[in-house]
Amino acid sequence: MSEATIFREGAFHFRVEGDLTFSTARSLLAQSQELFNPSQGISIDLSHTKRTDSAGLALLLEWMKSAQDHGANLEVSGMPQALIAIAGLCNLEDLLLTVTKTP
Repeated sequence: MSEATIFREGAFHFRVEGDLTFSTARSLLAQSQELFNPSQGISIDLSHTKRTDSAGLALLLEWMKSAQDHGANLEVSGMPQALIAIAGLCNLEDLLLTVTKTP
């Protein structure tokens, strides 16, 4: 079984390490609900993720919705190319790009 963890790197900045897959999405969602305060805005670094699948995309969409529901911003850096490709297959690539921070 693969593992994934969210690390706090600052008040509103987090780093995800591990896989963004069906086997980790539920755990990552639970971790994020304990750590994130979407009303303050959130910055998430995905550059340390290894594998991703459609569950990783669903998780990211959930984080986006949570931030939007609280009127806050979500910024994602290190977006995995595989995640962008999956989003493209679902015609969601433009939506992902709205939260993607480019270097």
